[in-house]
Amino acid sequence: MENTTTATAGATVGARTKRPLRALAATAVAAAALALNLVSAAPSSASAPGCSGVPSGWDHLTQGMCLRAGERMSSPIQYGSSGLVTTEEADVISYQRDGNLVVSHWKTWIPPEVGGAPDFSSLVEMIERCAASNDCQDGDTVIDILWNSGTQGRSTGEAVMQADGNFVVYDGDGNPAWSSGTYQCGSSYVWGRMQTDGNFVLYKGHAAGDNNWKAVWSTKFGRTAEPC
Repeated sequence: MENTTTATAGATVGARTKRPLRALAATAVAAAALALNLVSAAPSSASAPGCSGVPSGWDHLTQGMCLRAGERMSSPIQYGSSGLVTTEEADVISYQRDGNLVVSHWKTWIPPEVGGAPDFSSLVEMIERCAASNDCQDGDTVIDILWNSGTQGRSTGEAVMQADGNFVVYDGDGNPAWSSGTYQCGSSYVWGRMQTDGNFVLYKGHAAGDNNWKAVWSTKFGRTAEPC
């Protein structure tokens, strides 16, 4: 199924950031994980009341799903090359342990003498550090912070795709810290997707085989004119 949102460049939140990715050891586990979408390895058994974790390999949140502190999901990995150097890149939405919800794009260059997949745990640390303090250097991986909810410093709870159509970040006390403002879309089935154009989009239409996706909100453009 094709995306229905037009991809145009939006304002970047924070500067283009770089930091060396030093752990490039090739392991079967790392390679298998990167062959799927990048979803947190944090256990999903400890489900918060009212929401469930994102299944491994998914790039979208359906109603009732959530990201918890330290969890993330991504668009499918894009593979390419630059001369003899392999490139891997993806767009990631992560709910950081500092309470901030962040959308970022990462790209890694892997020389042939190194090989293997990057250490994703190190990559997540880079994204969080870059989003928090821009503490980055030139290196093998480039991180672009594309959007954030501005909720850093709040205690962490969950980022929930609610049944009323609203995407909400709750703090550890259960108070809403940020929302997409799409609560009026409760009569439509609303779900969120992390796209390969760096845009996290809320669509209406997906349930019961409805493939007529219509964007109602996105990190690049905010609330659209599409009625619910």
